[in-house]
Amino acid sequence: MKAAIFHGPHQPLTIEQVEIDTPMAREVLVRTVASGVCHSDLHFVDGLYPFPAPAILGHEAAGIVEAVGDQVTTFKPGDHVIACLSVFCGECDYCLTGRTHLCSTRPMRAKTDPPKLTWNGQPVNQFANLSSYAEKMLVHEHALVKIDDDMPLDRAALIGCGVTTGWGSSVYAAGVQASESPYYYFFNWMNIFFKFGTPCFIFLSSFVLFYNYAGRPVNRGLIFGFYRKRLLYIVMPYLVASVCYYFVNQGFNGDLSLPVGTHLAKLAAGVATGTAYTHLYFVFINVQFYLLFPLVLLLLKRFPGLAPWAVPLGLAIEWGFALWNKYDLQLEDKASYAPTYMSYYMLGLCAAAYFDRLKPWLARG
Repeated sequence: MKAAIFHGPHQPLTIEQVEIDTPMAREVLVRTVASGVCHSDLHFVDGLYPFPAPAILGHEAAGIVEAVGDQVTTFKPGDHVIACLSVFCGECDYCLTGRTHLCSTRPMRAKTDPPKLTWNGQPVNQFANLSSYAEKMLVHEHALVKIDDDMPLDRAALIGCGVTTGWGSSVYAAGVQASESPYYYFFNWMNIFFKFGTPCFIFLSSFVLFYNYAGRPVNRGLIFGFYRKRLLYIVMPYLVASVCYYFVNQGFNGDLSLPVGTHLAKLAAGVATGTAYTHLYFVFINVQFYLLFPLVLLLLKRFPGLAPWAVPLGLAIEWGFALWNKYDLQLEDKASYAPTYMSYYMLGLCAAAYFDRLKPWLARG
């Protein structure tokens, strides 16, 4: 059969002729009709998670049973099935208490058994006990669910991962198990609170900057001094942290043997989008606002009447960017770009512009 072979991180998959074994006891041979490309598969291709090569990826599939092994009573040739990535034994304590997704002894072939998949005489690793990027799958019977024959298999494939993962995490994991914990309301409150962390920091930073610089003349000396401090205390640490995080991440989860040019290109893309490592986008957003600050301050000096319109203007920019991204740009990391938080930035400007008028009222309170 033909299959897409995974040769390792950052390498293209290739279509090769692969040999597939016949079903052993409790195994089922399935002709793959449809397979989704889940982002989890791409994580392995991108080197974010390790997996031994050669292998056949893919875990979101549906197909038709072609053959069954001994002791298989649930399926017969011709049955339409969905593949399930959480194969289970059905005998351990977890399985016997209805928690098959936590199965502690997932069924797989013994090392003394022949490999399920071979390529050029060498074993090929099976991904998630499925390997759906192939014309056929050889799986345990507990990795399949029978469906009606009239259900479109290209839609059914999505149930194998995307639908069940999203539905299960939102309705079951988050809706039932979490709410049963005595700490549920505390952590739920913390989750909601910290969603405002970035907007609050941007608002406060904007307020402090505009209030401290409002009474100063905007000239070359001020602009040069402002940028020099941000370059020294913000941009340089950001670059150093990005480089360090990138190579540590590559050392543990990636491939340091890639050409230097490839590393430089990936690192440059990460620095330019704030995605060299988790949470560096927060610094990257502030760098963008620091770049904007002298220009916005100069406009405010020349056109003081803009202050009352700062928040509506910020909302217009923010929602304009959101719509532009949705229908045209489609940036994956839109939260790394300043326009996403422009209303908070402008709210800080507005608060700074009117703070002197508010101080007597605040002092009185």
